[in-house]
Amino acid sequence: MNRLKKILKTIWSYRWEILFTLFVIFNIADTVQCLIDKEYELAFAQGMFTFAFIVVIVQSKAIEKLEGLIKTKDETINLQDELIARQSKWIEKVQKIIKENQ
Repeated sequence: MNRLKKILKTIWSYRWEILFTLFVIFNIADTVQCLIDKEYELAFAQGMFTFAFIVVIVQSKAIEKLEGLIKTKDETINLQDELIARQSKWIEKVQKIIKENQ
């Protein structure tokens, strides 16, 4: 039963990818059917629609990855700012100790 749950969770996590893949496959099959029936204009239109759909999906995935990279970079910058602040405090303490010992 647990194995079935894991399989279903995995399928559910990839539900949009599965739907998009099925959509593309059915559109390509329909395009091929139009070519067989010698309906070239409809086949061309469907082929271009499928191609545009694929391009949009690929671009949206690329944008999601870039947003993740930007978020990671912002977190890195924030951590560097915190480190610089700590180093500045440490330098100030060292300078105070040096002045007191002179």
